[in-house]
Amino acid sequence: MKQTFTNLNKLLLLLLMTVVSFSASAQCPDDGVLYPFDLTPAAVGETESFACVWGGEFYLFTAVEGETYFISSCGTDWDSQITMRDEAGGLLAYDDDSGVCGGGASQITWIASYSGDVKVQINEFDCTVNEVCGTLSVTWLAGDLLFGCTDPAAINYDVNATADDGSCVFVEGCTDETAINYNPDAIVDDGSCEFPTICDCVGTEHTIGVLTWLGDNAADDGFYSWQGQPVDFNCATWGFDCGDIAGAPAEDPFGVCFGNLPPNNGCGAIDVFGCTDPMANNFNPLATIDDLSCTYGECTMLSIAMEQLPCLWNAGTGGVPGELLPSAAFTLTYEGTCTVDTLYLNVNGTALSFGLPDGLNTSGSVLALMASR
Repeated sequence: MKQTFTNLNKLLLLLLMTVVSFSASAQCPDDGVLYPFDLTPAAVGETESFACVWGGEFYLFTAVEGETYFISSCGTDWDSQITMRDEAGGLLAYDDDSGVCGGGASQITWIASYSGDVKVQINEFDCTVNEVCGTLSVTWLAGDLLFGCTDPAAINYDVNATADDGSCVFVEGCTDETAINYNPDAIVDDGSCEFPTICDCVGTEHTIGVLTWLGDNAADDGFYSWQGQPVDFNCATWGFDCGDIAGAPAEDPFGVCFGNLPPNNGCGAIDVFGCTDPMANNFNPLATIDDLSCTYGECTMLSIAMEQLPCLWNAGTGGVPGELLPSAAFTLTYEGTCTVDTLYLNVNGTALSFGLPDGLNTSGSVLALMASR
């Protein structure tokens, strides 16, 4: 355990508002490289931070005499040290590991003894340099210090806190909206995301993101691989890759080229429930299992109006004398979606049937009938 040269004591700060103590013999040398990012907070209560500081760099912020500032490396994954110096290089404060957020973070609370630029140098222990991104922040504190979580997105957000102590706790979970277990409340992704899968034409299972390859002007017929697995969309189930397969039929029975998914996401047997009777109004040519949903056309309010037409002369032949034969027009009227296949007439107790061809079997059709021998 490395020695801590600045031990933040909240109680003493609140009562005495003293400058953080440090040992003059324990700080990193004034040999940092200036990185041109201004860490000056915009106003009282504001924080300015930079999320990619390297060990061995120093940053400037402009202090106002008598004001209190909180400097922190919380959010840095490596063991950090902070050294503060004035414009002339004089040591102002130093800290190693007293950051309450843990992980080797450092923090300093400092009451400005002058107005002007302040150098804040960050190093990796033991005063070494690196090229790994860390975080450095400066907060301009207002009034008495009240430490707590200042991030409104955190579970333990403290609306009264004036200084963030690194204690914020966030909801962890899956933050990817495309995942089946997406958690809209999660702030920190915990790597638990689960994604739906599809099966291509040869049964290979892929995460659903592969569907972005449909219709992308590249033929996915087994040549290209998604996450190490060849992708084959060269079949009707996947719309023959939505036009990407040269010479393939323009078939898309499940509308995958319009953002839909085939039954069972293309995995296993594709059972399509629907009406399998070609004679039904709602016949589904894709259905493989009849779900008893078939509906058939029904005639309602069927009526047949007869209009007597003038008798027609039928000339006799072979010694049979000519005669006048009756004729009539029949008009079919009904409601519904059906057609009439056969018309039956009762003539003197005898049932006569007449088959009606297409075009003469719908409502409003007029049929002309003439008697004959």
